[in-house]
Amino acid sequence: MLANHNAIESGSVIERSLRLINASSQYLTRTPGVAGNRMTWTLSLWIKRGTLGVQNNLFTAGDGTQTNRLQLAFESNDTLTLVSTIASTPTTLRGTTAVYRDPSAFYHITVMFDTTQATAANRVRIFVGNTEVIVFTTNNNLAQNATSFVNNTNPHVLGWAFGANYCDGSISNVDFVDGYALTPDYFAEVNSLGQWVAKKYTGFYGTQGSYLTFKNGVSTTTLGYDLSGNGNNWTLTNFTRSAGINDCWVLDTPTVGAQGLTQPSGNYAIINPLDSSATLLASNLHVGVSAANTWYDGVSSIHFPKGGKYYIEGTLTVASSANIGITKAELNGKIHSQLDTFRSVYEQAGTITRTGTGIGDTTGLVSYTTNDVIGVAFDTINGILSFYKNNVLINSVTNSVYITNNWKFYVGVYNATFQVNFGQRAYVYTPPIGYKSLCTTNLPVPSIVDPSQHFNIKLSTGANIKSDSESLFTNEFEWIKDRANVNNHQLIDSVRGSNAVLQSNTTAAETTYTAPTGSSIGWVWRASDSAPVANTNGTITSQVSANQLAGFSIVTYTGTGAIGTIGHGLASAPKLTITKSASIGGAQYGWPVYHANMDTSLPANYVIGLQDTAARFADSTYYNNTNPSSSVLTVGTNLSTNQNTTRYVSYCFVEVSGYSKIGSYIGNGSVDGPFVYTGFKPRFIMIKRIDVADSWIIFDTARSPNNVTQIYLVPNNTAAEATLSTILIDVVSNGFKLRGTYSALNTSASTYIYAAFAGRPFQYTNAQ
Repeated sequence: MLANHNAIESGSVIERSLRLINASSQYLTRTPGVAGNRMTWTLSLWIKRGTLGVQNNLFTAGDGTQTNRLQLAFESNDTLTLVSTIASTPTTLRGTTAVYRDPSAFYHITVMFDTTQATAANRVRIFVGNTEVIVFTTNNNLAQNATSFVNNTNPHVLGWAFGANYCDGSISNVDFVDGYALTPDYFAEVNSLGQWVAKKYTGFYGTQGSYLTFKNGVSTTTLGYDLSGNGNNWTLTNFTRSAGINDCWVLDTPTVGAQGLTQPSGNYAIINPLDSSATLLASNLHVGVSAANTWYDGVSSIHFPKGGKYYIEGTLTVASSANIGITKAELNGKIHSQLDTFRSVYEQAGTITRTGTGIGDTTGLVSYTTNDVIGVAFDTINGILSFYKNNVLINSVTNSVYITNNWKFYVGVYNATFQVNFGQRAYVYTPPIGYKSLCTTNLPVPSIVDPSQHFNIKLSTGANIKSDSESLFTNEFEWIKDRANVNNHQLIDSVRGSNAVLQSNTTAAETTYTAPTGSSIGWVWRASDSAPVANTNGTITSQVSANQLAGFSIVTYTGTGAIGTIGHGLASAPKLTITKSASIGGAQYGWPVYHANMDTSLPANYVIGLQDTAARFADSTYYNNTNPSSSVLTVGTNLSTNQNTTRYVSYCFVEVSGYSKIGSYIGNGSVDGPFVYTGFKPRFIMIKRIDVADSWIIFDTARSPNNVTQIYLVPNNTAAEATLSTILIDVVSNGFKLRGTYSALNTSASTYIYAAFAGRPFQYTNAQ
């Protein structure tokens, strides 16, 4: 039985959302009978974006044409703007530099409008989450006491802009307050874990204010009911309120709902446009093609967690060639040929294809066609994958591959279209007993719900960065870099001593700490809260400070020069180790990095150096061709890992679901680069190309809190932080998306390894 997420998340539960489908020309409208306060008002809403890269209008007020209006919208470049148009002349009051293209979680947007303010910059304020947007590409201030079209006796619209650019996405909890300029904390709050969660606004709405929850789904009329007490109801146009593929009444919301339900409220999976080649519409649930005679693929924004049973329906709306099922989670969904090498799907012609699983295909089964509903039931506990056609079981297979591997939902179309339902709308058929919808409410509670208790980042002056970093935890591994100047990286840990420094950009021996001269950063991992302990699990005794919950340990040992093993103090085999000789330096005493994705068969046969740009290379003398076990590391006779009487340190990392991800991806050389699913919103990402020589790259959201994330540091050199137009990524609620074409990040067909640590687990993240 799952734990109660409400005890973790708290806040007010939003039970329903209204799904807006661009292609159906849907919008809500209300025209006040009398004018309200045209100088002071507040708009607060939650929105889960659908189609990206096109203009999506959220709110408009004006004369019913594009000649005179005030408009809040996501632009085609995915920025957020507030534009005033008078006599056909548009003026952008606010245009963000940040881009908002996270389709897998909800954004909370608040607009404060108060032209009575004496300070011009305070007359229009925009917040995303609990953070005020203060950096704009365009920033025009209104005159004091200027009036707006809002609260006048003209049409007010949600989801349209009088003739153009309908919104696509799911909208929740719309508060429109007449006569008051309110900050977002009136509508949401930070809970005990630092999450931004919804709360019920309890203040005055003014005469023209309204509150839309979309809770009453009896009809499209009742969906527009105003619950503020004013009776300012909104009219829905072109919406469908009945069970079916176009139903507008959905459970997809930014809050966790009641537990134990097959279809609770919560953040539901969609077909992820960041990880799919298909044309996606209808809030990313309609999967189609953009060109004839070509295969297109779509995969889910939530990967199947281990230890659960999940049910998904797909309705074929245009028949030709199609398939539906699951594919290996680590594969990049942009490349059909990759997905085709490791998947289990029910093909339209009636074959169950299981490539790369070792199970074999099943042919001669029942085909399906237009309007047939295909059910996919996946049991990751017992390793059972079942396919249904119109509620009739077609095929079911049990195999350990469905337990040991990681999987995501998959649909492929060739001159065909599928409508997918993860449970955010009513299922056509009742799921098998024990199977639930794929949404955040039904995900297991992660072992670490607040990653900042185990990994955190400090930004400070050079004089204070060390003490500020060490204030986070009792014992730690801290990695300090002068952001503003050419200066060494300084790596310090509590086992070797708080003044003993190693430098990732050199092979030098241990030295003493020198305070940076410029503004600096400290990346800090928590070790044990108690003193290091002797570990005798291996043939070489080690001193270990281990945080088993977070899968991290600091290990020191003295080499023997003979092949040996070293206890690492963790409960599972590390997927990443970074080792350095502390007492001796020089070219032969580098920073050998073991990464479990260096090679699929024998990672320990390969090494890559943290101190340089070199590609991976095979050398059995480092780790004796032996992968780490759940208790020990194995070292060979190389000087960088095991010279007699030399003192070493090794930083060991085990992957922890919802907190850390240690993996790899294949570049595609495009600005629409690979999407890497981590299962959390990353706080820190380190990347290295391994097939040819190239630099290490580190990103973090402390220095780059908004997308595009572009400020980077390089562990293998002394350079200050920098930005480059080809070095950029988007950090989103469930992973990161490569947006640049720089060789160190995204060269076509090249292999990259990465290590990422969370800011927040996916199920407790709203987009920022």
